[in-house]
Amino acid sequence: MGGGASKKALGTKGPVALLPPSSAQVKTCSPELSETDKAEVLAVLGKARCPRLKVGGWALKRLANSAEIFEHSCGQVLQGWETWFGGPFIVLSGEAAVFMHSGGDTVVDDECIVATLQKHDCFGWNGEHFEKQALTDWMECQPRVVVQGTGTVLRVARLLEDPVKISSMHSSTKAFNDGGSRTLAKHLASKHLEMPQFTKVLSDRSPRTLFEELHDLLGDFWNSTSASKGGIMNLPGGFFKAHFMIALWGPFIDQLDDHQDEIRSRKEQNFRVHDRFPLQGRQIRGLCQQCQQFTDIWYGTDRGGNLSAVYGWFVQAMDAAGITAYHYEDIPIERASDRWTAAVSGTARANALKDKGKAELSYQAAGGMPQKQGRSAIDNTVLRNMFTPVEAREILVGKVLRKVLCAFLSLRQRVMLKRVAEHLRMDLYSLGCKDNSSRAHRLVRNILKSIPKSELDVMGIDSKSWCFQGLLRRGSVLAGYGQMLPEHQMVLWDTLRKLLNYSEEEADANPDSEDIFERFVAWCRDHPGEFFENSKEMHITVKISGMFSRRIIPIKRSAMERYTLAKYFPLSWCRTQPLWGVFATGPFQVRPAGIPEASNVRANECPYAPLHGMALSAGGFASDSRCLDPRNVQPNGYSFLMELQWVRDPSANIENWYLTDIEKIAWEALKLNPHGPKDSMLLGERFVVVGQNPKVGSSIKQTQHTQLCEGSVSDFPVLSLSTNPRFSRKLDGTIDVVDIETLDGGKDKGMFIKILTQQPTGFGVLSFLVNLRLRLLKKFGGGERLDFLSITMSDERGGFLILFGPIPQLDKLTNDHPDLASWANPMTGETTLTAGLEEARIDFGKGLGHFLVAKPALQEQLLISGEEFMRRLWVFNRVPGCREEVSAFLEEQQ
Repeated sequence: MGGGASKKALGTKGPVALLPPSSAQVKTCSPELSETDKAEVLAVLGKARCPRLKVGGWALKRLANSAEIFEHSCGQVLQGWETWFGGPFIVLSGEAAVFMHSGGDTVVDDECIVATLQKHDCFGWNGEHFEKQALTDWMECQPRVVVQGTGTVLRVARLLEDPVKISSMHSSTKAFNDGGSRTLAKHLASKHLEMPQFTKVLSDRSPRTLFEELHDLLGDFWNSTSASKGGIMNLPGGFFKAHFMIALWGPFIDQLDDHQDEIRSRKEQNFRVHDRFPLQGRQIRGLCQQCQQFTDIWYGTDRGGNLSAVYGWFVQAMDAAGITAYHYEDIPIERASDRWTAAVSGTARANALKDKGKAELSYQAAGGMPQKQGRSAIDNTVLRNMFTPVEAREILVGKVLRKVLCAFLSLRQRVMLKRVAEHLRMDLYSLGCKDNSSRAHRLVRNILKSIPKSELDVMGIDSKSWCFQGLLRRGSVLAGYGQMLPEHQMVLWDTLRKLLNYSEEEADANPDSEDIFERFVAWCRDHPGEFFENSKEMHITVKISGMFSRRIIPIKRSAMERYTLAKYFPLSWCRTQPLWGVFATGPFQVRPAGIPEASNVRANECPYAPLHGMALSAGGFASDSRCLDPRNVQPNGYSFLMELQWVRDPSANIENWYLTDIEKIAWEALKLNPHGPKDSMLLGERFVVVGQNPKVGSSIKQTQHTQLCEGSVSDFPVLSLSTNPRFSRKLDGTIDVVDIETLDGGKDKGMFIKILTQQPTGFGVLSFLVNLRLRLLKKFGGGERLDFLSITMSDERGGFLILFGPIPQLDKLTNDHPDLASWANPMTGETTLTAGLEEARIDFGKGLGHFLVAKPALQEQLLISGEEFMRRLWVFNRVPGCREEVSAFLEEQQ
């Protein structure tokens, strides 16, 4: 059946068959396909969603060569044994919906759409890998495929080769392909086998049972197909929801919990801070893709998936690993009786931060990678990877020498344990192995402490040596450099530096050096993501020539991520509205519409809110499209350009002040929040608030970043204020210009805009807010005079609330710390003294009622009446004439 003759229609089988059809009904071979068809099947297999088809290149070719192609017209129904157990089918083009009944004696047994089929999706299995009960349960659900679309056909390729067997052959011969040919050749010779015979032996092995229960089948099926529009969440009854939980979401949450347990275990074993987090960058991306896929299945494509569960787990993991300076839960918080305001103890937070600087210096003195670089304190999410030869030698050779010395110390400890074990006639050596339990290690500690020094001297063990003292502390052999005492680490590192002939003067790249390569390295350190001396041509020339001449030593980005303390996971989105800056000289476009953007989400190391994180712009460096491809669930690594940290778009490195990025906030909120009602949230999901501090509340000017924390609309009573909500077709939601006045009914009023919508990233919403901001900036004197509070969060019903508040640029009246200073509103002339306010600034936390308190007087005001304080705060930050300008803009938009 070559070329067009190979395309046929797979008919329905009529009644559902619970037993395999006879051999006469099943095709056992496939006629030759044309080379064009083979190439098409191979290309689709390369991006197949099905986990069973994630095999090597030669295996994919073998599968493609075994295929036969079928075409099904619109409205055709596929069902029966041959559809589901006649070998896997992969979709080449077209669309279809998969219908199923819940089956069994369930209360609700309506037929529903459980998945859709699109290009690269896979359905059907080889019946050899099942328990009989699983087959029976599947067929009782009466699954059927209905071809959809007008004037199109569903083209599928049936794979006659068994992917499970081929995958087994691939993994068994991997050692041979990866360089283990000598060992394998010896093994084959001992068995008197040649390589072709060995391959045949593998292919003849009996396949293992992969699917024992119905949820195993459903899990593999959902993993291999596209989500339906409505998702599992909206299906009637609990049948498919329960199977989704046990097949997909439960194991995913277990996986996250296992990583948390590993982090805690590594911390207890005194691993170095950067070694406590067990995942590399590409593995974090793999978790994100898995979470996105599973939540797509749950919420459906109409709502879309999210990374809420990953965000909550990730911030907690950073806290458990010791990346954050303190635990937020340890900071005292008091709330007003009306719940409108919360007072976070600034004194307790300041005390917790006292040792942060010392810890960083101690980490570097013991050989830790310096984390300070770039334009600001948070510009270290992606550490530089260009070094001078002296720096590279210290990093690479120093790492090897550390491991070698640790291995010698570990070996010495093993000798000590064996001597003690022989002396005491007990198996102390196995108890002290690093892989043993903490209870065993505790027992070893107690045994060693009970042995007097005189007996240790007889055994030839120095009780004051580093090795024996380490055994006394841990009860196990040394597992890594971080398990040594800090003072021992410093001594060892100083010794290694002497061996490397290390010199501080030679190591640190000087930005004023006459050597252009040294200046380049210094530039990469001080201006990450920017072209060298603002010249793209010079940047590329110096970088390539420096690498060829060995004057610049690159280290792969994936390797540098292991040394990075500020771990992150990426979000990608495309800007649809320009980002404007407006100053006295006039408006200018900072970022145009239509360009790809990216955000790196990380934990806030000094949290002042629950699950506090940040999202920094990541558009400066080249990103890897295959790492962001949702079909590539487990990417093998970064591309060459990403490993080199190739500068792509230096204009993405924008400042934080005067540039309220409404679209960035909206996209991050969309991707980090569940897209369904509160009672339909999955285990581990949580609501996340996203906003950007205005200048008055931002301590970091040079690096754009948004603030993230746990919360939703019900957590902030100030958002319950309302004036005149009305539906807008353009916004596809409700808009409310909220007038805020004090409880005594004063004449002055503050205001903010509140939008409720299902799509915060919709073109109408973003266009409205971006153009309104631009108009207000032009009207009131630009960014030096006017600022904005922009926050997006979940409304707990599957939609989002956007808060947009124009506020004045306050003037600081005293030289005190901003938390203790007096402030004035230059647009009204009012000051905090005349208004009787102990805090006048509005920012990401304070605008919602969450205050970091450094003054007892402020705490007293907050706790007396939270509502009164919040009303007075917004009234103080009023912009005269702004309400009228907003009303005029609304009228023009109608």
